[in-house]
Amino acid sequence: MDDDVILEKIVSALDGITEALNKNNQTLEKILGHYNSVVPPMQENADRANRIGREAETQNGGGYIEN
Repeated sequence: MDDDVILEKIVSALDGITEALNKNNQTLEKILGHYNSVVPPMQENADRANRIGREAETQNGGGYIEN
């Protein structure tokens, strides 16, 4: 094989790897964006529910919320 052919194949392989990495990074950025938009509100809701549960336990001793 000619040296130029070998170099072209190496460059082509490296270009393919670079494209795959860029595509993976774009996918990971989308996942991160979704995570950041969903998890904080979920955590706030869980914290709120825990706080209300603790307050109910201390107010009525039974751990239930009165209607």
